[in-house]
This record gives sequence, structure tokens and C-alpha cells, in this order.
Amino acid sequence: MPRMESQIGSSSPQPTVFLNLKRNQACHQCRRRKMRCDAQKPCSTCVKSHRFAAFGNPDLLQVEPECTYDNIVSEGNVVKHRTKYQVLEGRIRELESLLEQQSKEKELFIATAGPSATPLNPLSAPAEALGGSSNPSLPEVLDPLAFLPLDQFNAPSETQSTVPLSNDSEQQLTISGWPIRLPKPDLFYHLVDVFFTSYPHAHYIIHRPSFMLSLALSPKSPDFPHVSLLHAICAYAGVFSYLIEPPPAGDLEKIYRDFIFGDRRRPDTREISFAEMHTQWAEEAIEQAMAMGFNLLECMQAGTILSGFYACQGRWVELWSTLGDVLRVAVPLGLNSRTGFRGDGTAHLSETPETLLPDPTNCVEEETRVNLFWVAYANERLSESPGSWAMCLDDQDIHQVVPGDLLHFEAGHDIQGERQTLESPDLLIRHFPEHSDGFTLYIKATILVSKVKSFNLRIRFKYPKATDLRELVEFQELEQSVASFRKFLPQRYNSPIIQSGRGLDIHVYTAHLIFQFAMILLHDKHANLYSPNCQSAHRIIAAARTIVELLYAISSTSYDITRLPPICVQCWGRAASVLTECSQIVRVYSISQQGPSELNENSRVTPATNVGFASSSNWSPSAGETAGIASTLTELQSLFPENTALP
Repeated sequence: MPRMESQIGSSSPQPTVFLNLKRNQACHQCRRRKMRCDAQKPCSTCVKSHRFAAFGNPDLLQVEPECTYDNIVSEGNVVKHRTKYQVLEGRIRELESLLEQQSKEKELFIATAGPSATPLNPLSAPAEALGGSSNPSLPEVLDPLAFLPLDQFNAPSETQSTVPLSNDSEQQLTISGWPIRLPKPDLFYHLVDVFFTSYPHAHYIIHRPSFMLSLALSPKSPDFPHVSLLHAICAYAGVFSYLIEPPPAGDLEKIYRDFIFGDRRRPDTREISFAEMHTQWAEEAIEQAMAMGFNLLECMQAGTILSGFYACQGRWVELWSTLGDVLRVAVPLGLNSRTGFRGDGTAHLSETPETLLPDPTNCVEEETRVNLFWVAYANERLSESPGSWAMCLDDQDIHQVVPGDLLHFEAGHDIQGERQTLESPDLLIRHFPEHSDGFTLYIKATILVSKVKSFNLRIRFKYPKATDLRELVEFQELEQSVASFRKFLPQRYNSPIIQSGRGLDIHVYTAHLIFQFAMILLHDKHANLYSPNCQSAHRIIAAARTIVELLYAISSTSYDITRLPPICVQCWGRAASVLTECSQIVRVYSISQQGPSELNENSRVTPATNVGFASSSNWSPSAGETAGIASTLTELQSLFPENTALP
């Protein structure tokens, strides 16, 4: 085979020289694509193509480039036809003997294990064994390029397994180049279906028709989804899939009491789960892609999904860190601004781009960026709304349009007409019916919470000497905005329980919760529950009652409330906190009306109640406050069933 001779004495690298090859001397790949070939093994053209494909799929770095040639045999070594036939017949006999031996071993295994034993389908099990002695070491797991052998990944785990999908899966073949750390294709497609069913915003941040088409491509294709997004989908879906069994909890009896009740952190004896393993791999893939500057949009999608996983698992440190990273990276990607908008006010020129991402090529890609930004925005605002920490991105730096409806997005139709932004004066009271749905209301309710939090964080620095903030014009305008949001909802969304094509419209239900939550956040610091004339107290009690009614409404349906956004649990908890505080006031008033003998005979007084009296023993209500407490008692009695006595 002719080769290019290298010049040893040259001081500078020489350009690649393509020789004039004879017929059929070029590799199959270059001949098929009609490219120049240098007859190397592998040739430089195939090497470049392989490196380009590895950008989207790092697993290809462990695979040699595909570059094959014709088997050219010299005339002196031509094998006779009869010899060829004998070799092929011998090979066929060897394969037949291997198949026969394998079938006998399988029958022996089934007979030994008994009729109840079912052989594990290797294609239905995850690609990694998440328990047992066959687990890789931690450095090997944390290295995204250190892959284990296929037989070790397919080994069944003793503590975590999956249910076979079908008997036909055994006849399937593994796709060439399929990422080794991902589950086999049939299980992975099941997890994709679970993800789109269980994740509240899945259909908005990922265009499902385009995503499924990209999954059908070869894993070596640059349009194949990035592994960070695929691992994030597996992590979230692994929590809800019935095919993924969680690992058993750690045995607390084997842990010393010092670890449980002492100052030291209790060692985690629980084995790592399927979802947690894919979470680690997704984080590693995101870190590598971010460092190289590749697949930035898919990495942001993966980070958004991981934030949902951390929220449902109660991992608050990872949640706070991921939410901040996702919202910060949206700024250099240009997702906080609409297409064609420049922050410096100059004309938009492609020669001087402001963002790391190019302009979207179609309306689907543009709406994906819009929806992705607002989901990241809502996650960050709603997770940090009760606290006093500053937000990661100011509302004044957001110039993105409000998202449209799902029907236009999935159909690939561009939204015509006027689009609203945060600068729109009628953003919270005007909803375009032609391109608004529950997700649009969900984002607008989140914007309302963001305005309330900005007011609470900054108003004291703006008016340090104000005695009553409720008398300020800003407070009254904000209160009017919260009240008007409910008043101007579209008629079809007046009810919180609405059925859509996919079942319950969770975004409409969540929007009804959020604006009540915003009312509590606005008045909570100013409410005096002991005063009968405190309007803030009436506002938060009414909002808490409405939230409880919404909880009853969702509980009366067959919907799985574990699939609701995490903000729903936060709203329920805040309403419970308000009502619990009111019940404590009721308890104080009830016991204060009893004599000493009655107090001693009351078996419902607990040590916690005594501590509460000890801390407030110097407080004696005035006549007006006593009347207010009595009025509050009468009002709060309706919160509890008639046959239930207050403690």
C-alpha cells in the first residue's frame, strides 16, 4: 500500500500530500463520500471526521476511527476455490457447536434455578451495575472516559435490578457507538417516556418530536443528543420508573448512637441508586462540555432537569448551586434577551455577536430557548422566594418575551402577533388567548412572586425611616397587582382543576397557588394576628385558607401529587405555618379564660404549651386586643371540624 514518506530534516510541519492512488486503493469511507484519501490506516480524512463526531459524543474517543480497505491479495497467494469452501464449512461447524453448547447451558440454568426463576434480560438492565461486588471503583466511575467492559456493565446487581420489558429484547442488537454508560436502548426509551410524563416542564424545555428524531440517528452523528442531557433524563426518570428498583435503606442498627445523635455526620451506608449514578455522570459531562465550549444549550437543559431532581430529593445545597449556575450561564448564551435585541442599544450585526450561541435557525429552536430560560428563571425565583438572599439575575436585565402555548410549539408554528415582556405595563392583567396556556400563567405568577421579593429586599434600604411600609405607593401598587392577577385570569382558567390532553393541567393549578403565596409573602412581615383591624392578617389568613382549599381540590382527584412542581409543597407548608400560628393564638386565648384549677385539670396542656406560656408570661392583652383575639377565635374555629377540639 503506498504511503507518504516523511521528511525528517524539515523544521516545519509539511502539509498533507494526497497521492494519486490506483483503483480501489482508497478506503471504503472516502470512496463512498468521494473524498481525497492518503491511503493511511486510518486515513487522515477519516481521523478528522471521527474527531468532529466525538465532540457531540465523548464515548467515541475510546473507539478507533472507522476506516476499512479492500483485502488485496497478491497473485501468488490466491487461494483455490475448493480451499475457500472448506474454510467456510469448518467455520460454520464451529459456530453451530457453539450455539448448541450455549443452548444446553441455558436449559441447565433454568432447570437448576427452578420454574420461578426468570433469566435477566441484559438489554433491559441498566448499562451500569449499581450494587454488588462488580461495581467499579470511585475514581473509575468519576472519570467519564474510563468505561468498563460491556460484560461488567450488563452484570445483574444483587440489590438493584430492573424488570424485563419483553422477550423480544434478547434478539435486539446494541447500536454501534451507543454510549456505554446509558441503559440499553429499550430501557432508555422507556425512561424517556417516563420523563416526559413525570417532569412538569418536559414538553416545554425539549421539543419532543425533534428530540425523538435525533435519538433515531446514529450515536456517531453530531446531531445526536449530548450525553449530559441523556444522563439527566435517566436520573429524573429513575425516580418515577417502576422498572428501576431503589437500593435498600441503610441499617441504622449497625451505626453507633454517637453518629446519629452526636455532632459528627452520620455515615451514609445506603448504596448509590440508579438515579444518583446518572446524576454524577450528567454533572461530569456538563463540566467537560462547558470547559470545551460545546453543546452549551443541551448542558443548560441538563442542569435544569438536575435541579428538578435535587428538589424532589431534598438536596438543597446541590439545588441552590445548580439553580445559580443554570441562570448565570443563560446570560452569556443570550437567553435573557429576545432574538435581535442588544443590551447596548446598537443594531444587531452578525459580525459582532454578543452571545455564545448563534441565532436560532427556526421557530422551534427559538421557542425552546425562550421556554428554557423561563423555566430556569421560575426554578430560581420560587426556590429562594421565602428567604432574604439576593436573586441571581435582576428583572431589569431580562428582555425575553413571555413563552407561548404548547400547541404552537409542538406543531412547529411560529407565534404571530404581539409578544409581552417584563417591560409590558399590562403583563399581569392581559393574557392573549390565541397563544397563552397554563405555562404562560405559571410564568406570570412567578414574575409576581419575583416583584414581591424584590420589594421586600429593597424597600427598607430605600425608605429606612418609614414607620408603616403599607402606606407606601409601591406597596399599594404591588398589592393591587396581586389582587388583579386573579381577577383578570382568562375565563377558561378560572377553575384550578382543568383537564388537558395529557390529564390535569398542573401549570394552571400551580398558578392559582403561587399568587396566593405571593399575597402571604407581601403581608407576612406586617401582619398582627392579635389585632382585629389588621388588614394584613386578614389577607394572609384568607390566602392560607384558599391554599388549603386548593389542597383539598387536588386531593379529591386521582392525580399523583408527587409529580407537581416543588413550589406546591412550599405553598402548602407556608399556609400550614400561618394556620398553625393562628391556632397557637387560639390556644393562648382559650387557656387564658380558664381558672387555675381548670388549667391544672386540662389534660391537653402539653410541655410545649407550658414553655410557650413561660416565654410570654409578661404579656397581658389590653381590652381591645382581647376583643381582637375573641374575634380571631370565632373566625379560626371555622378552620377546624366541629367535632375536633383545639389542643
